Amino acid sequence: MKKALKITAIVLLVLVAAAAALAVWQWRNISALISGVRYSSEELAEINVSNAETTLADMNSQVSVELRDMTEEEKQKIASGELSQTAVMAQIFAEAMPEAVPEAADAPSAQTDAQAPTEEAAPPAQQADASAKPAKKPEAAAKPSAPKQTEPPAKTADQLVAEAVARLSSLQSSYMGKIDSALVNAKAYYDQQKTVSSKAVARSNALSKLVGDVNSLQSQCDAEVEGVLSKLSAELDARGADKSIISTMRDAYENEKAAQKAAYVKKYADKL
Repeated sequence: MKKALKITAIVLLVLVAAAAALAVWQWRNISALISGVRYSSEELAEINVSNAETTLADMNSQVSVELRDMTEEEKQKIASGELSQTAVMAQIFAEAMPEAVPEAADAPSAQTDAQAPTEEAAPPAQQADASAKPAKKPEAAAKPSAPKQTEPPAKTADQLVAEAVARLSSLQSSYMGKIDSALVNAKAYYDQQKTVSSKAVARSNALSKLVGDVNSLQSQCDAEVEGVLSKLSAELDARGADKSIISTMRDAYENEKAAQKAAYVKKYADKL
């Protein structure tokens, strides 16, 4: 009897935990929908810029290098959606620590074949003398000495953070393109739904599809972002460095994600 009660309690606990997780997931969707309807595009833009300023201030207090303030142009581009907060942070970190920016692999040589130095032709008299003399045996080429293996200098905690921010920016850019495609697909779905139902029902169905598609993409992005942050956490741990910036980066990602979702809902609603 006691064993049965224990099993029942465990099952109930799992169900409660699952319901709580679902409630959080649904609440984020509901929050995005409310924000998308409640705020104007201008207000959403102001919220996004304000979040970016807060994130930059927090990061500035958590790294040893000096990070510059955002320019007015960068703020305008964040407000318009032309640039993400993460892309601006990556640029600011790259300027503060250019050595942390990965170099392009297999860069082409600056010297082309046409520019390569060639031996000058000998004067005719010297050419004639050369033809009369027996050709010299080419000397055996000296064996090149093996290059010394040197350990690359260990990266600092700030450099690791800069690299992680750059990777997050690249990830975000990739998924934003996919979300743009989801917006186009939702509009096409709305047009198709209008032929079989009322405009209100079609709009509701299309909006539900858009949120579902965006959630699916964001779940994939969430997993990759968490992978980047977990790797950074392990690397900072190995150096005995402070890891508080990881919470700042995670919060910044969640805030920007919510703001972007609200902006997409607003953008979609305004198109219908």
